[in-house]
Amino acid sequence: MAGPDANRSPLEVAAGAADPKTLETFELLADETRLAILLALWDEYEPFVRNSGVPFSELRERVGNPDSGKFNYHLGKLTGEVVRATDDGYKLRPGGEKIVRAVIGEAGRGTSGLPPTQLGMDCPRCDAPTAVTYRDGRLFERCTECEGYFAETDDLPAGTLYTWQLEPVGLVDRTPEQMYAAAAMGMLQQTMGMIEGVCPSCSGLVESEVEICEEHEVGPDDVCPSCGLENEISTLFQCSVCKLSVIGPPSGFVTHHPAVVAFYYERGVETQYSLDFEGVRQVLEVEEAHEQSLVSTEPVRIRVTVAYEGDERSLLLDDELRVLDVSG
Repeated sequence: MAGPDANRSPLEVAAGAADPKTLETFELLADETRLAILLALWDEYEPFVRNSGVPFSELRERVGNPDSGKFNYHLGKLTGEVVRATDDGYKLRPGGEKIVRAVIGEAGRGTSGLPPTQLGMDCPRCDAPTAVTYRDGRLFERCTECEGYFAETDDLPAGTLYTWQLEPVGLVDRTPEQMYAAAAMGMLQQTMGMIEGVCPSCSGLVESEVEICEEHEVGPDDVCPSCGLENEISTLFQCSVCKLSVIGPPSGFVTHHPAVVAFYYERGVETQYSLDFEGVRQVLEVEEAHEQSLVSTEPVRIRVTVAYEGDERSLLLDDELRVLDVSG
């Protein structure tokens, strides 16, 4: 007896509860000629150049001169969705550009990754040397001795202190120090968008929540066996559309608040601009000194204190990391 999905395509079955428009977009790209059109238009694309459309005949030639009727059919399917027709020819729409960029960034132009590399940094928890490594599109800084800030999982190697997304192409023509700084800067930009409620990937609405581990217990060099984290209080941000997510302690997220930026700037510490490897190291070092405490649970109130050379500033936050009060 045939199941309920017998008359549906694998793509329709896999889509589940996805928006119908999402399914249509996947179907739109399920043809080699259409992908070839996108690549050909991308190859001709030059930012800041006007009248850069590709005429029909030239575009057809660029993809191998397929049957004219077949080519026109596939181009018509793309036009209005990820391609637009102009007076001087065809161009990629922003959505088409983003599709090609995603593939190019992931392909990484033949990069081979980064083996564990020590960059002269010490673990903030146990002072042992740390090592930077790269896998699955993420850069990791790991302690060589303790458990780091996270319990080991399939996605997090043992000893993880920090992990940042970095497309494979981000490794090209960069030293390990430059890779580290690039990954950290990318996360800084991503985090600021998430905090403001705008997904930096798709512009969707970002939802946030505070998680408090009620059975939190950590030793000097390990993580809580209950929540798998070093911090009792964590904030989770997730895009409601594309599922981009960020997790971290409130004490780290306040680094980007104007009151904290000003606090450090007045004391000669730059936390936002011109962050090379040494600048990133300094920002992470001052963040390590931030202290957070749970003031109340109903409503959720969290106090974060930042300190530098004997001076302090305290911020009171709610469950969406909105700053309710600043003192000091």
